[in-house]
Amino acid sequence: MKKDDIDEFINFISKSKGSDKYFNPWGDKDDLDVENGVDIRQDNLRIYLNSRAKAKYLIIAEAPGYRGCKWSGIPMTSERQIITKDGFFDIADLKRSSCATKLRGDEGKEVSKKTNLKIYNSTINDGFAEATATIVWKTIKELNRPQNEFVLWNAFPFHPHPQGNNYQNEGPQEGKEAIVLEQFIELYPDKKIIAVGGFSKKALLKLNKDEGEFGETVHPSYGKAREFKEGLNKWLQTKTL
Repeated sequence: MKKDDIDEFINFISKSKGSDKYFNPWGDKDDLDVENGVDIRQDNLRIYLNSRAKAKYLIIAEAPGYRGCKWSGIPMTSERQIITKDGFFDIADLKRSSCATKLRGDEGKEVSKKTNLKIYNSTINDGFAEATATIVWKTIKELNRPQNEFVLWNAFPFHPHPQGNNYQNEGPQEGKEAIVLEQFIELYPDKKIIAVGGFSKKALLKLNKDEGEFGETVHPSYGKAREFKEGLNKWLQTKTL
């Protein structure tokens, strides 16, 4: 993998503009962004991917969430984790892209009222936090594995949301995942792949990946953190991938 390959990949994904049903963290500007929010998310992703040059595993989840990758620019990671380091996150020089001043006062209250987006003091001070991201990084820590063994990505790369409201999550949309996922995998050839959730498994099969070529575990949402950890650990221990 070369640095130029990552730059080309980010340039490629940034050109796909969102719609009223999905938001592209690396190409679209949100009302709650700092002025250069898109650039920050691109830079965060670039720093992250470059830091994983010696990774062993590609963890492919389903789609970005409105409290996670949408703001951090890093799949299955929230900006709270990259700002506070959450006692574990290993990369310096990452920044938040949500604007604290826009989350305060009348403007913040108006956004919350219109979209049911709940703003807490912790969000204002340290950025958005996502339950799934917290579970994923907590699991990696509990399994006592080096962070740089893993590269995280989503089969559907953009944040899917109900029409007209990008402060909620919706199920991933088919049709946008294949070409981006294929190009991402090409950045890290010959790495072991683990699918998180049924959508990511389906996306890998569409790329003509045989089920024997990758592992799988459940998505950690909806109370399945323990099953996620057990499934992930199973495939980390296997020699067959």
